Amino acid sequence: MSKEKDLTQIASEIFEANPNINDIYMTVDGQAFTDEEKAKDNARYHKDKTITPFSRDSEEVVVDVDPDDREALMKEYEELFQEKAAHNIGIPKLKEKIAAKKAELAQS
Repeated sequence: MSKEKDLTQIASEIFEANPNINDIYMTVDGQAFTDEEKAKDNARYHKDKTITPFSRDSEEVVVDVDPDDREALMKEYEELFQEKAAHNIGIPKLKEKIAAKKAELAQS
């Protein structure tokens, strides 16, 4: 069984046992966190620093979060909004704001 399937199974069990949790972030060792920053903190102790987010809606891998992804998103945000994003903004919120701004620009 691959790591991805293992993580998917663990995520399914977590969602089943915790109906109030909608999103989790998992490190390669199978530890799950509801806070992405805590997952990143844990990942820094592993050779493979991949964070795999799961959502209750899909219970599948949404995307792998590359540690450099945040920097690219922050730069994209700054280009779109002509200002820097809050330093403590989470990746999901950052992606949401970027997508909303792109949709707004596409309509105009």
